[in-house]
Amino acid sequence: MRFQRLDLLKFGKFSDRSLEFPGSTTDFHLVVGPNEAGKSTLRAAILDLLFGIPVRSPHGFLHPLNELKLGASVSNGETSLDFVRIKAQRQTLRTQANGALPDLALEPFLGGIDRDFFDRMFGLDHFRLVEGGNGILNAESDIGRILFQSAAGVASLGTVRDQLAAEADKLWAPRKSAERAYYAAADQLDLANSALKKASVRTKVWADANSAVETLRESLEAARTNWRELDMRRARLERVRRLAPLIDALGQNDAALELLKEATDLPEDAAQALSQAERDIARAEAVLKIRKGEVAAARESLSAISVDESLLSAEQRIAALETRRGRYEPYARDIERRKSEIQALQGEVRRACLQLKWAYDSEEDLLLMLPSLLIRRKLGDLARKASGIEQSLKAADSSERTKKADIESLEVQLGSLSEVKVTAGLRAALRKAQSLGDPAQVQEKQRVLVERADAGLETAMRALGVWRMGIEGLSKLQFPSGEALARRLRERQNFDAQVESLSKDLSEQISAVGEAELRVNQFTELRHPTTYAMVEQARAERDEKWASVKQRTDDFETDAEQFESAMQDADVLADTHLSNVEDVTELQSHKNELERQQHIQTRLEYQLEAAKGQLDTFSSEWSALTAAAGLDGLPLDDALDWIRKKDVALERGHSLLEAQKDSRSALNALTDATQELRTVLEENGVAPVNAENLSALCIQAEHLISEADGVKGRRDALNGQLVTARQVYVALQDDLVEARKETASWADDWASTLSSAGLDAAYDTGTVEGALELIGEIEEKARKVCQIQAERIDTMMADLALFAEDVEALCGAIAAPLNGQEPAEAVQQLAIKVQLANQARDERERLTGALRGAEQQVAELEKTKQEAEAVIEPLKARAGVSTREALAECIAQSDEKRRLLEENARLRRDLTTGGDGQSRQDIEAEIAAANLPEIATDIAALSGDLMTVVERQGTLSAELATAESTVTAIGGSDAAAQAEGQRQEALSKMADAAERYVKVFTAARLLRWSIDRYRQDKQGPMLVKASAIFAELTQGSFERLVVDFDKQPMVLEGRRPDGKHVGISGMSDGTRDQLFLALRLAALEIRLEQASKLPFIADDLFVNYDDARSAAGLRAMASLAKQTQVIFLTHHHHMEALARDTLGDAINVVHL
Repeated sequence: MRFQRLDLLKFGKFSDRSLEFPGSTTDFHLVVGPNEAGKSTLRAAILDLLFGIPVRSPHGFLHPLNELKLGASVSNGETSLDFVRIKAQRQTLRTQANGALPDLALEPFLGGIDRDFFDRMFGLDHFRLVEGGNGILNAESDIGRILFQSAAGVASLGTVRDQLAAEADKLWAPRKSAERAYYAAADQLDLANSALKKASVRTKVWADANSAVETLRESLEAARTNWRELDMRRARLERVRRLAPLIDALGQNDAALELLKEATDLPEDAAQALSQAERDIARAEAVLKIRKGEVAAARESLSAISVDESLLSAEQRIAALETRRGRYEPYARDIERRKSEIQALQGEVRRACLQLKWAYDSEEDLLLMLPSLLIRRKLGDLARKASGIEQSLKAADSSERTKKADIESLEVQLGSLSEVKVTAGLRAALRKAQSLGDPAQVQEKQRVLVERADAGLETAMRALGVWRMGIEGLSKLQFPSGEALARRLRERQNFDAQVESLSKDLSEQISAVGEAELRVNQFTELRHPTTYAMVEQARAERDEKWASVKQRTDDFETDAEQFESAMQDADVLADTHLSNVEDVTELQSHKNELERQQHIQTRLEYQLEAAKGQLDTFSSEWSALTAAAGLDGLPLDDALDWIRKKDVALERGHSLLEAQKDSRSALNALTDATQELRTVLEENGVAPVNAENLSALCIQAEHLISEADGVKGRRDALNGQLVTARQVYVALQDDLVEARKETASWADDWASTLSSAGLDAAYDTGTVEGALELIGEIEEKARKVCQIQAERIDTMMADLALFAEDVEALCGAIAAPLNGQEPAEAVQQLAIKVQLANQARDERERLTGALRGAEQQVAELEKTKQEAEAVIEPLKARAGVSTREALAECIAQSDEKRRLLEENARLRRDLTTGGDGQSRQDIEAEIAAANLPEIATDIAALSGDLMTVVERQGTLSAELATAESTVTAIGGSDAAAQAEGQRQEALSKMADAAERYVKVFTAARLLRWSIDRYRQDKQGPMLVKASAIFAELTQGSFERLVVDFDKQPMVLEGRRPDGKHVGISGMSDGTRDQLFLALRLAALEIRLEQASKLPFIADDLFVNYDDARSAAGLRAMASLAKQTQVIFLTHHHHMEALARDTLGDAINVVHL
């Protein structure tokens, strides 16, 4: 199949856009467009066109979703189809005339493939190319996987296989592991079986359990009593060890306080106050010496400084004059420059006046004699209007003469026209014939439609297989509908599933019966229990012997001995039965379980036979149904598909009848149109040239009508032109009169204005324009001369004179005469003197401030020293001493006494807190009675005994809890039911894990077999083709592809021209992409040799290639285009030139 045309009617950003793909021996089409031009939309449009527009399409942003529409013309050999795809729930395929097409109308063109397969096999973009290159890198040691996923376009094949293998390993493996689902369920089953066995109760168990509980309770209470006694002893020893140091410290402190009872109590901060006062006195004395020296030095420096106060009083005036001096300094040079500028301007003005023949005495007189601005502007306006007025006059005169000649020409043409008439019937007959289209094309189209419909019917009939029959037979066929067949298929599948399930359950149940029988036999052989039946049998034998004894037979003694022996045996068996009643009960439980399992097996066998009977009955009914319908042997699995194919055949049969009917109608319409057109031509006086050829008749009619319409149109046009020309001629005559009046008025204004401006009356417009320019130049430069003199030179001279007066006045005020100096020089010297006076004044102020600060610090230090002495004196008086050293000793005794009292208070608090309510006398008695050196050893021994008792309590508590749980369980619980439920749950999990393992393991194995089979079948031819393509793509960098058979598993390598082999991991990213592309194209070529040919869509594959490798890729695409249509999308415009240079002009280029 190939596209002849693709119509983007309403899709994405496109509206009514049609792309043509003409056929060629190299069926290669290059679609070029910038980014956002719609190339991705075009790819999506091809998929949606062939396989249907999705319900939620992302391409409805411009057009509403329900209006999305695509169209195309496709061909497949001699068969073609022109169709439209719309967005709808059903009947999405339409003809160009909006007629419904069958949903399977594209099947003959697509060859039975689906959307995903087409997108994967016949589509490749840059992302998939890179993904495929990475995929073959990950699978480089598995050549089968490389070939398979390259051919299928699936880069994640290895991931799928690995996931299947990993899931299978998590389900089951030969090595047992708690992480595998099957073994986890098996462990759960073992735990449930153990719990079930423990839930069984034996005789005398309860009594033993209850006795054990009482014993454990008594032992636990004795252990608790022992623990309390040991804990009391340990607490007493701990108290002695903890408080003995406190008692000893209290005694020592009391002795020390006795020695210090005469010490004077001083404030708590007395030592700190004394230390701080001594530091303050020492610091003040040291700094006082330094500050007094600084005061003397400052007074000496002040006496040596002298300041000129009169000069400082004029500081601001001197600074202002200095500023003005700096500003006036460039004035001299500027005045000379301005005078030179005035002289140059005066020269230019004088030259302009000479051209106008004017006298030039001064600028002021010259400005007064210049014409006013209004007169100059009026002269300029008149000069500009002169050419326009002249041109208007000439144009009006020329237009009047030309239009008069046009009127005369139109009158001549009207007189020479002849008249041609046609009837309305001829026009109607021609329009009717033209609406039918080209006769030959109509006939050919109808023939093609009939043949296409016939071919479609034949294809549908062949699809029916051995159950093929005529259209009439198919239409009368009485057979269940598709829904009924689907119900029957589900019913048969239910029967199959039921038989399979029952067979599986029966197999498992037979195993369960065997296991139950094995348990009964093993228990009997192991325990040999005496059953009640054995006792009954022994008693029957005893009674039989007793009956013989009572009959007094001849052999009485023998019978009596046998009776005694039988009686002893019966008694022994009875005693044995009573002693092992638990074993008998358990044996009976096993036998009951065996009977239950056997009953289940019998029930399952009956259900299986019934299910098989139902399946056989269903199969017989189906066979009878198909035989009655003439479809003998049609499998139920294929019936639904056959019904769909039958519906397709009926629909195509109906389409054939409609096509034949449309063909006959079209041919009849052509015949009628021919007869009607021939008749009306004769009525209009025209003899038909070919009376049976509708096309020839249409040409004659068109020529006649065209001639008549042309004559009429020419006459109407000439009449209209003549009327318009006469109207225009009258207007042109009026325009000529107005133009002449305007010319005369301008001449009068021109003469009067020249006189007012003082210019020669003979001047023309050009001369006047030049004179106006000179006048403007004279005015501008004369005014500029006046402005420079008044605003620049005079102003600067006035500033300099005023500056000299101010300088002389200042010098007189401060008694500093100029003595012939220039004012500027005098101001500079005064500024320097002011600066020196300021420095002297600043130094005097600094020294005065320093002296004041030093004197203030001396006073503060004297005060600090006095305050420190004032702090010490009260302490001396309270202590009764006169020196600082004696005061320090008294303060130390007072602090020691205070510390001892505080420590005694703390020790008493600790003694009260840690004494466990004991008085000091009792604690001292305990300490005196204790052996202090051995107390640590005694405490350690008691701690060990306590730990032993605690461990004993824990053990007894655990044993007691276990014993009580046992008694509770014996008293009745649901443990057995819970254990049985857990057992059934474990069995279900084991079954699920086994079933899932079979599915997953089989899927992984089938995938592996498929890869190996594909490698065996395709490796040879595919590698031959891929080698040639790969060598072309790499431009000879690699010679061919080879398989290293010595490695296990085999690996794929590239061979360079020098014979060196390079593995896939040794190739660059771009080379791996080229390898994947070569394998992909080779697989596609092999498929095209065996299956339907479909267009290959490539999207910007060479985005990372240089021009040389891009050209090689284009050649590979062109080679593929010789087998099937190739549509290559790109946003690189240089690819067009590269493609034409590489492939020639045979390619088709489409611009988006």
